Amino acid sequence: MRVEIEELYDYLDQCDDELKINEKQFINLKILKIVERYLKHTKNEDIINIYNKSKYYWKTLDNQINLDELKESAWELNNKLFGITYNNIDAIILRFLLGTVDNNSNKDYFDQSFDFDDYLLDLAEQLGY
Repeated sequence: MRVEIEELYDYLDQCDDELKINEKQFINLKILKIVERYLKHTKNEDIINIYNKSKYYWKTLDNQINLDELKESAWELNNKLFGITYNNIDAIILRFLLGTVDNNSNKDYFDQSFDFDDYLLDLAEQLGY
């Protein structure tokens, strides 16, 4: 398992069953840092826009970004372009981002999300990234 994901698991172990906003902020900014490494490999402006909005929201917690609307548009883009396939870097980036636009506070959700993020890192490596 990657160091970044392992650190997130360790952090999550210290959290209560329902995460506070600052805990979700920390986690999502860490995931966005991982995404940032791959972002240079996409030319899809919609994906870049979702990344920028998610990063802005989690840095500032500014309610001008409606996370529910961003989540909806991210899922629409995913369904339109990729469905459940992860055979290119754009699909992998977008799947990472889908986790950062979900306003879930449940600890188990994040635990499962980290498992999936680790899987996405494996897929990116298999594609040569």
